[in-house]
Order: sequence, then C-alpha cells, then structure tokens
Amino acid sequence: MGVGLIDQNHSKKPVVVRLAGGLGNQMFQYAAGLALATRLGAQLHIDTREYESYTLHDFGLLQWNISATVAPPYILSQCSTLRIRLGNKIPLLLGRWLFFKEPSLAFDPAWLELRDGKWLLGYFQSEAYFMTVRAKLLKEFTLRDPLGERARKYLEAIQRCVAVAVHVRRGDYISNSATLRIHGVCSPQYYQRAILSIQNRVKLARFFVFSNDPMWAKANIDWPEATVFVETEDGRAAVDMALMAACQHHIVANSSYSWWGAWLSQADQGIKIAPKPWFDDSRYKEQTLVPTQWERIQK
Repeated sequence: MGVGLIDQNHSKKPVVVRLAGGLGNQMFQYAAGLALATRLGAQLHIDTREYESYTLHDFGLLQWNISATVAPPYILSQCSTLRIRLGNKIPLLLGRWLFFKEPSLAFDPAWLELRDGKWLLGYFQSEAYFMTVRAKLLKEFTLRDPLGERARKYLEAIQRCVAVAVHVRRGDYISNSATLRIHGVCSPQYYQRAILSIQNRVKLARFFVFSNDPMWAKANIDWPEATVFVETEDGRAAVDMALMAACQHHIVANSSYSWWGAWLSQADQGIKIAPKPWFDDSRYKEQTLVPTQWERIQK
C-alpha cells in the first residue's frame, strides 16, 4: 500500500501548517496547528517552503522549543505548488486530504468542527484558535538556546522592577509601501497616552523599549526617566520577544510580534494596551485579533 496522504508513523492524517510572514505570524500559524493536532491526536508538521523565496523575514520558529517537525519530502510532494499569499488561487482538494483556509481574519467557528488532519492555510490571528493549548504554547515558546550576556543583564533588570514592555514597530511598516497602507504605524501620541495610562495606575513602573528604529523612538516620544532601550547582541528575534514576555505590563504596536510578547506574559493582573484600529486599511477586520481583556487606545 502506498504512503499517499497518511503519515508513515501515524494512523491518522497529520496536520500540516503552511508558514509565512515574520516570527509573530509564524507563531500564530504554529499555535493553530498545535491546537488542532492536539485535539485530533495527530502529528504536526510545518511547511517552510515559503522561505525559499521570501526575503522580507526569516524562518524563526526553530529559535523556540517547538515539538513539531518540518514536513518531510513525502508530505510536501502532495502539494508542490501551494502558496499561502492571500489572493492566490489554491486547490481546495488534493486527493482526499482537505485544506482548511481561513475565510477572513476573524475566528472561523468551522474550526471547531474539523475532525481529521488538514493542510492549514491562513494567519489564524485569534487566540480562539489555540487558547485550549495555552499551557503547551507557554512551554514550547521558550528559547532553545541560552541568552547571551547582554540579554541576560536586561532580563535581570526586568525581574528586579515593575517592568513595562513598549514595542515601537517601524522598519518594514515604513519602508514597504504596501505594508504601510495596510497597517499604518502607531503615532507618538498613542505611546504618550499609553505611558500616562500605566503611570497613573502602576507605581514605580519602569519602561523597557523594544524597537527596530530606536533612534526614531528616542527622538519622537517623551519617555519617562530611567527608560531602558533594549538592544540585544545576538540578532535573534525570539530573544527580544522573550524579554518582552518577562515584563509585567505591555504597550504593544499593531504588530503580531508584540502581540505575542504580551500574550506570553504570565504576570497576574498585567495591563496590556493595544492600538485601535489595528489596521489602517478598513478592508481588514480585526474582530477577534485583540483579546477582549486588553485595553485599546486610539492609534
């Protein structure tokens, strides 16, 4: 009997999730895949072929202690031309193995009805897809390699105080015109209002700034005394995210990267402030992207 679409080591069809985008997007996709595979008792594979030609961001999930494996060739051969980019036509059926493609950015209740392995296509930017495996994700989204000396000193400083992580996302949000039209950027006024909101409620709050444009952040935002600008030495995107997660409170940008920095925090009663709207382009709806318990401030 041929292998076909059945995993060689499991009687059930595996869950395969197609990865695309930066680290934050990869984590959303992985988290949804882990939740489905866990519910079905199936094996989880990740499809990384997008990064053979995608140059804007690197494949970064292996910086974490993830349990899934990269899909082997006999699995990938079942769909050699698959692309996740929104707007591209994709096959809805290969043999007897169905795809699950999210119809929008809002949580799709049809997810709850899936009963066998699927090839997952989408961004899955809602905790509703994976809240059932939060404990697993908190274990798997831990650093595979130890912190470098400078990052370790930042972590020690965060642990000694009431730390507030602030993410200022610019970079490709400014340089890439298509990305800018969709997302826009958070204004200095957004950060000032968020900082003041936390200062009014949190005594002795100390702010730790994470940014891919720290010079702009220093020049355009009025920071409280003793603010720390975090600049780690090893270039691993997951390191900064892990440091953000170690903070007690969070001011996030309209970025999946800082979304995860806040979501992974295990601080009790932590304040999480997110921008509103998340997207500048009104065609993109965010109904379930920001957790309901997070606060919103005008972007």
